[in-house]
Formats: sequence, C-alpha cells, structure tokens
Amino acid sequence: MNGSVTTIILVVVVACCNSYAHGKVRDFNGGIDGTIRRDDKDRQLQGASTPAFLFAGQSNMEGHPMMAACEFTKATKKGRCVSGELEVEVNEDFTKNVTNDDIQGQNLNRIVEIIQEELPYQEAMTKLKQHILRIMDPAINADHSRAWWQAANMLSTKSNYPSFFDTIEEDLDDVYCSWTRTNGGQSVVLAESKVLSASSGCGAPFGPELAFSHTLETFDEFGIAKVAEGGTTLRHEWNMDEPGRCWEAFAEQMGNIAGAHRNCPLDGSGSCKWHGLVWFQGENDMFLDEEDARAYGDELQRFIEEARREMFPEAAPIFQTPEDIPVVIVQLGCWPTGFFLGQLIMEAERAFVDQDSNSALVKTNDLSCFYHYDVSSHLIIGERIAKAMDGLLASSFHETFDRTTKDCQSKSALCYDDSDCCGSCDAYHRCQSK
Repeated sequence: MNGSVTTIILVVVVACCNSYAHGKVRDFNGGIDGTIRRDDKDRQLQGASTPAFLFAGQSNMEGHPMMAACEFTKATKKGRCVSGELEVEVNEDFTKNVTNDDIQGQNLNRIVEIIQEELPYQEAMTKLKQHILRIMDPAINADHSRAWWQAANMLSTKSNYPSFFDTIEEDLDDVYCSWTRTNGGQSVVLAESKVLSASSGCGAPFGPELAFSHTLETFDEFGIAKVAEGGTTLRHEWNMDEPGRCWEAFAEQMGNIAGAHRNCPLDGSGSCKWHGLVWFQGENDMFLDEEDARAYGDELQRFIEEARREMFPEAAPIFQTPEDIPVVIVQLGCWPTGFFLGQLIMEAERAFVDQDSNSALVKTNDLSCFYHYDVSSHLIIGERIAKAMDGLLASSFHETFDRTTKDCQSKSALCYDDSDCCGSCDAYHRCQSK
C-alpha cells in the first residue's frame, strides 16, 4: 500500500490521583506517574497507522454530567429539572432564599476559569471545592471530603498537564469521534465528528472521552467510536447469545472499523486499526436478582473474550492474539457500594482484571455519589482511563516484538523504525530475521 497506514485505537468506555489497577500487579489510588517509555532519542511511539479506541457501556459512558444537578435538586426538593433535565429550576417554596444559579450545578467553563486564575494552591482549592459543593450537601462531612478530593484532582491535572485547562473547551482537530446507540432495535449514529470537543455530540453532552482525549500520551492522532446506551444490562441488552440490541450495534462497530470511523484517517491515506477497549457499565445489573449479579463476572469474561475476537481482524499488528488487545474496565462508583448486589458486581470487575494481564481497572468510588457523575468527576475519570490505557499500550509496545536477530539482541530496544532495531522492522510489525 502506498502512503502511511493509519491505525485506530478503539477504546470502549467502560486520576491527583491515578486510580486504576493493571492485572495482578497494579492497584492504584494515586502515586503512579503514567509515564510512557521513550527511546534514547526521546521519541514517543506513534504508529504508522492512526489509532482508534472503542468506548462502550451505559449512561455514565454517554456522559450526562449535568444530571447530577438534577439529582441533587430532586433529593433536596429545592428544584426540578427542565429542558430535558439539562437545567434546573427552583421550586416555589424555596424562591426566597435559593436562586436558579444556586442549584445549576457544576459548569465546565467555571472550573476552567478558576484554574486559569492561577491562584495560590489553598485559595484555588477553596474556590474549586465551593463550586463542586454546589450540587452536594454542605452539611454532610462526606460530601465536603469528596469535594476537596475532586478539587485536589483538578489541580493535580493542571500540574501534570499544564495546557489541559487552556484547551479543554477547544476543538481537538486530531481526534475524531462517533456515538452510536439503538432506537427501535436499529443502530443509530447519533454523532460523527471530525473534531472532538465538549459540544461535538459524541456524548451527552460529553463523557469521559473528553478528558481522555486531552491526556492520552501514547498517540497524538486517534479516533474514538462510542457505543453506549443508558439503562442497559450485560445480562440482556449486551447479551451475545440471544443477541441483545446493544451487542448487535457493538458488533457492527467492532467488525467494520471503516464504517465505525468514516473520518479515519483524516488525510485520506492508509487505514485505521483498533488499539483498545474501554468498558463502563454495570449499574443496571445490580437491579436484577442476586443470581444475575453473581453471574456478572462470568458474563463479563465471555463478553470481553468475544469482543477481542471481533476486534482482532482489524486490530493493530502489534497484537499477536486477541488476548493482547488492551481492555480498561471502569469500576462502579460510590453509590453502588451501599448495595450488596453492587458490591458483587464491583468485585467481579476487579476479579476480571486480576486474572487478565492486558487489562486495567479504573476506580471511581472516591468521586461523586450521584447516579451520574458530575463535571469534575468525568474529567478525572477520563484522565484515569488515559493513564491506564497508556500503561497497557506501553506494555504491548515493549513486549510483543521478536528480538531474534543479533542486531535486536544487542540493542534490546523497541523497533521504532528501521534505524533502531532489526533492520526492516517498523513500529507495528514484528522484526524479520535476516
């Protein structure tokens, strides 16, 4: 093929503070640097193909960060949701001492403004915490602690990615995205955009893919194909055997990368290849019975196995088997921990990662306790997913090359290009013995 080959990373969406686990050896609630290894010329690995990620799951994968404000107003009875639950309005009984602005919830623009003020750390923490507490009950100490923690995460993101809050509201011209769900049993592409932004339509209005795209370090240009639908279960809608409507939409994306990303590659050259899967689901399975909740682990194992098999024909050549494809599981968060069946599903998610060396677990139980994560939580989760995926991809790049030639053995280096290792090796193909 003439020209470059474009590889797409497909991530299925399933943090101060990188909170994820990788196989049996990583279990992070902070403290991992997420650094991508580079060669002796300080070159970051960028493949010959444009990478693409597949994100899949239910409503928190879709996004809905403003739903947290609606949930807060309903719980406190101070207001009601209007305009498709994207805005809130004060109930008449509270109009004397509460305004619409008081209960409107977190705002991405306001978070950015506070960060960009470049305030001293403690002053910035206080302002961020106060803004985050707009949809938490300030009388509850646990909410104060979570607001402080989320504020600390935001400032850590600023430290780790200095340009993050300067660009988070801008279009990313080198990241493209799509969002597919079902309607009446048929797959419907709700959005397909050549740029990713908070308003590109690839979420409601955005999910974890926003921060993921601004913090992933392994690649500069990539695509995200999202298949997500709220209120769905692994047992029914994502079921492979009978097959559920979400599985059918998902399978269409996995087996047809060109259809999933008609905008990839952006320059019209080469091809795209899957590089990973992110799964962010499980809440509705805890509303089934105990037998279903206990079966979640086995069903998740089968689901990921089949997803990898479906993706493998159009996955990057660095993956020698379907099992090599990286998978990030976003674990259930705060509110399910109060339910026995929720705990069973969370343990099943952890158990999967414990026995799968090419997977990582992103924890979220230290963040928002609403059914839907607030704005700051979505930013934190997206960053955690990116760090987890970066780590898994780094392991793939460093472990899957055939170093059988003398030149390779002497350098013990990655095959970034012809001059590095193995003569005819490139970044996405095994070295060929001479």
